[in-house]
This record gives sequence, C-alpha cells and structure tokens, in this order.
Amino acid sequence: MKQLILCFLLLAGFTAKAQQLSPNFYNQFKAILNTDWETLKGEGLDEDRDSLGLTVYYTSNKNLDGFELTVEYEENKEGNTTSFEKNVYGENKPNPGNAQHFEKIKTELSKLEKEGFKLQNGKNSLYILSGQQEEKSLSVVSLYENRITIRFFKSYILKTVYSNGDIYEGDFRGTTGKTVKGKYTWANGDVYEGDYVGNKRTGKGKLTWANGNVYEGDFVGNKRTGKGKLTSKNGGVYIGEFVDGKFNGKGKLTLKDGKVYEGDFKDGKFLGSANTSTNTTSTPAINTTTKPSGLAGLLWFTTSDPLIRGRYGLMDSITKAVLIKPKYQKVNDFSEGLAAVWGAGLSGGWGYIDKTGKAINSPYDLSGVSNFSEGLAAVAQFNSGLGKKQWGFIDKTGKYVIASQYDEAESFTNGKAKVKKGTQEFFIDKTGNMITDNTTGNANSEGWFVGGQSLFGYKDGNGKVVIQPKYIDVRPFKEGLAAVAVKSSYGTPLWFFVDNAGKEIAQSNSKDIKGNLGYGEVSDFSEGLAAVQGYGGKWGFIDKTGKEVIKLKYENVQSFKDGIAWVEYKGDWGLIDQTEKVLLPFCYNQVISLGEGLYKVKYNYEELKKESKKYDALKEVMSKNSVSGVTKGYILDGGIIDKTGKELKLKKYYQEFRPFSEGLAAVKYSLWGYIDTTGKEVIDGYYLVAGDFKDGKAKVKDEKGREFYIDKTGKEIK
Repeated sequence: MKQLILCFLLLAGFTAKAQQLSPNFYNQFKAILNTDWETLKGEGLDEDRDSLGLTVYYTSNKNLDGFELTVEYEENKEGNTTSFEKNVYGENKPNPGNAQHFEKIKTELSKLEKEGFKLQNGKNSLYILSGQQEEKSLSVVSLYENRITIRFFKSYILKTVYSNGDIYEGDFRGTTGKTVKGKYTWANGDVYEGDYVGNKRTGKGKLTWANGNVYEGDFVGNKRTGKGKLTSKNGGVYIGEFVDGKFNGKGKLTLKDGKVYEGDFKDGKFLGSANTSTNTTSTPAINTTTKPSGLAGLLWFTTSDPLIRGRYGLMDSITKAVLIKPKYQKVNDFSEGLAAVWGAGLSGGWGYIDKTGKAINSPYDLSGVSNFSEGLAAVAQFNSGLGKKQWGFIDKTGKYVIASQYDEAESFTNGKAKVKKGTQEFFIDKTGNMITDNTTGNANSEGWFVGGQSLFGYKDGNGKVVIQPKYIDVRPFKEGLAAVAVKSSYGTPLWFFVDNAGKEIAQSNSKDIKGNLGYGEVSDFSEGLAAVQGYGGKWGFIDKTGKEVIKLKYENVQSFKDGIAWVEYKGDWGLIDQTEKVLLPFCYNQVISLGEGLYKVKYNYEELKKESKKYDALKEVMSKNSVSGVTKGYILDGGIIDKTGKELKLKKYYQEFRPFSEGLAAVKYSLWGYIDTTGKEVIDGYYLVAGDFKDGKAKVKDEKGREFYIDKTGKEIK
C-alpha cells in the first residue's frame, strides 16, 4: 500500500520489531472511542472479551484529566501474546477541557465514516482510507503528548484538528525551503490563507481577523513584512510598506472621516501631515481599549491607530458609536454631567466638557481640577508671582464663584468645603465666606470641632460655639459623646469623654502620675461601649456613664459590633460578649475582620490543642489541619470562621482575601475572582485587579488591561 511520509505513531510503545497491527485493532480502537470519558477516568480495569478471545484493558489513574493515560491491548490467541501500549503524557494537573478533546476525535471519526471512509491498520499507524482510493493513505489519527491530532489526506491535502480548536488544511508544512499552500483557522475565528515555508507564513497571503480587519500582501516569518493592504472594519485603509506588522516606508492611509496621510511612515507613525480633514466619524478604530467614563452607557476609549494612539474619545458602550473622537491625552470621570479633560491642543492645560464634547467657558490652562460636587468644582491655576498653584471654585458655566486664593481645596459636602491657606485650615460656604475662624478637623453629624491658639472646641452646624476651645485634641461625636484630650503630666494626651453640652462624664480609676483622671488612648463609642487604655497599657471597656464594665486587662481590643468583640489576652485572641462571656477561646494568633460576620484567623497550636477538649467546634479544625501531627508551637495557616468558630469551606487556598462587600469578597488564587459568604466561587478568577462591590457593581481589570464594571454574576455592565 502506498503510504505518505506524514504518518504519526498512534502506538508509542512499538519497536522496530513490531508486527503489523492485528485486524482486530480497529475494533479495539473503536471500543475506546465508544467508551464514556467518565468511565475511562475511573480507577481500576475495564475488561471486554470478543469472539476471538481478545481482552482489552483500559488502565487509567487520577491524572487522566491532565492527559496522563495508559491504554493496554492484549491479544490472546493460540498461546501467543502480543501487547500494544499507548501512553499519553501531559500536564499532571486536571484539565476539564480534555473531555471535550476526547469527544472531538470521536466526532471527527464519525464524520469520516459517513463520508465513506474506513479505518485500516498499517504497521505502526492507523490510517483512514477512502473506499475509492484504497492505495492512498488519507488520514492519520494521532493521540500523543498533550494533543489530539487528526490528519486527513484527500488528494494529498492535509487537515489537522488541534485540541485547542485550531484547524489547518492544505499541503504538508514540514518541508523547509519549499513554498506550499495552506489555510489556518484559529479557534478565535482568525483565518490565514496563503503561502507557507516550513511552518511559518512566508510569501503571499491573506489574514482576516475575527473582528473584520483584513490584511492582504507579503509575509515573512509569520509577520506582515513587505508590501500590503490593511483594511479596517471601520473603513480605514492603508496601502504601502510594512515591517514586522507596522507601517514602515512609503504608504497611504485613508481614514473613514476623509483624512488622507500619504508619504513616509516609521514604526506605525506618519512623519508628515494630513492632506485633508473632517470632523466626522462613526465608530472607533481597530484594537480599541476602553475604561469607564462615570456616565452609564458611555465609555472613554483609545485605539492603536498610530495617528491618535494615546488619545481618548467617548463612545456609546452598546452601539459603539463615537460621540467624541479621540483627542484628549488625559480624561477624568464625568460628574454632574461634566468631565475634566487635558490636551487637544488647548493651551496644554485642563478644561471641562459635556458628553457631546462641548467645552464650558473655563480657562483651558488649569493646572488642577476636581469633580463637580453640589454644582461647583475646585480648580487651580498656577500663580507665577507666588510660584505655586492657587485654588478656587467654578460653577458649571466655567465662571469663578470663589476666586483662586487657597493652597488646598476639597469638594463641597452639605454646603461646606474644607480649604487651606498657609498653615490655617478652615471651612467655607458657597459664597466663599468662612464658616469657622481658624478651623481644623472634620465635619460630623453631631457638630463641628474648631480650634484657636492650638486649643479645640465645638460649634454646631450654624457656627455657634457650644463647647469652648480648651482641649489639645478632639474627635467627632459618636452616639452622643465625643473623645477629648488635655495634656497629661507625661506631656501626652489624657483622654476622656464629653456630651454635646460639654459635660465631662464620670471617670474611673485610670490616672496619670499626678492623679489626673483619664486614659492614654480611647476609641469611639460603639453599641454603648468604648474601648479605653489605662496608663498601665491594658485595655477594657466603659459605658456612657464612665463605668468600667469590662476591666482593663487586655493587651488589645476591637470595638463591639453585633454584641461581640475580639480581645487579646496573654498573646492570643478570643471572642467575648458585652458581659465578658467568652464565646470563642483564646487560641487565635491573629484575627482580621472580613465583614458579613466572618473573620480570617490564625491558630495557636498549644492553646488549640488544650481548648479542643472543651470545644466541639475546634475538634473539626484540629482534624482538618492535622494539629496532632505538627511540631509543638507550630502556627497553623488558619482559615475563615464565623462568630461560632465554624470554618468556611474553601475549595482553594487563596493567596489574598479581601473583606466582603455586599455579600461578595474578592479573592486571589492566581488571578482575582469573587466568593460568597458560603465560600462558593461565584465569579471565576479572570482579573488582574478586582474592586469591592458598591451598589451592585465592581470595577475590574482583565489580562488585556481593559477596565470595566461587572455585576454580581460576573456579567460586564455596558
């Protein structure tokens, strides 16, 4: 039988002395193809006897999903035994896609049989022959390494189906120095049809991308080099010289909007100027990269077009229609209908535009900008006389309503904005009037704290002084009380609490060296209790009367939330309630709150071993982490637990674990994904960056560098 040299061994175990394959090999091969993949994955042996006494063994192991497979065929006839062995080795980690690859080879063989082809044994290979051309080998089935290959020969035309979904049809490409014809279709839909030398695209050819872009012309070593024509799906056309896929040499680029660039190009950039111009376009150019704009349904975009590379425009996320063509070098998110942009040849500074690209009448030489808030935006211009930026506020028409005069300025909130002039920080209203003289600090819902001559007090929302400035430090009111400090005999702050009338609540026994009552440090009140630290360094809790309801004996504490608090005692953390009842024993080296009532913890070996005798919840932890088998004092990696000590079951060991937000937490295995509060991975790990969820959406960045928002199912929000 005439055979082509393009034969790949199906049976890797053959030697030079191998006999011709048994006529029953066809049946054996069909048997394995007709065997369910799940059956082949199972441990042990499957046995099948035919009328000739043939026994077929399918030997597999747990790594079969990674394409480590052994299939043995033993033929027992007249006392003679001939063994045929096929070993397939690949990655040792599971690969669920291999089941699909296995089904692919079965499907391709079924197609051949329907077309009148049949299997026939060769010496060391299995061929598929046409009934009309018995003497011509038309196909070789190859199952080797981590790839399934089916090669078809029809009038010596080869077809190869790769396990990743790619397909090659045409002449054999293995001969170097000889030009052959072929067609290669990638799994993503890209298609090349033309000349090959060896295995590389070399000569004349046509490359059609799945996105609709087309190149026709010269190739060298798989790259577009020589003369050719590149047609963008959006209407742009370049005809000219290429080097390594870029415009290099003489060429002519015609854009859809009518602009024509003809002359010399280098590394994809035009060295001259456009012959014509127009302001119209409809869709972005090739290789578009997008990012959120702050407006629903609209995206900032930039493209790889050499003439506008690195500049941003605005497009509709659904229709892809361009609303503003790319011309800005920097862009901010829209806020209250306006966005700050930089560039576009507008004096090299910042300005503001609406979603149509119309600029408001603000000066385009701004050196600092911010988002609009409550109708105003803080902006800065460089004052050459002072040699620094000066900040003021503009309205949505671009008019200054508060002149540039501040060294720093924040956005307006509740009618007030924090500004800084020199060393003084204070608040102003929307007319620029100072609300409080020499003010410093933060606004809060129960009042303002103000300062004068390094002492601080409080004013109400109308600017009226309600507590005179007499404290060296103050904090916002929480639950009707605020922490304030005077100077202790040590020279450090001595903390206590006052109500909104300035009345100091009763103190406990904590004193400085001169007997002054107060604490070295305090936290805000939470659920009626505040954490306080005495001058001995120990922490406890007081109620709103100042009574120490939980004695000062802990090295560290966290504030109460949902009636419970983590506290550290003798180097280990435990969980208590407001009566100081121990809910979880002191056997944790580290505790980090993740929200949603879950905590990331690390266990202490010795304490865990002791406490497991008393707490059923810890027995499961010990069993899972093999505590009894580890070295004394060994610190376990720990896990995620709830307030009962029950451990969250995770299917992977995540490298990073961020707090929950809206029921989901970002976790990193190799890339970032999301799990829910049961530990289930609800959004696969596809992202380089994954933000927290807010209002049902999270900002992510994929491996291509594209930034966008997803919902809680992982679906991209357009």
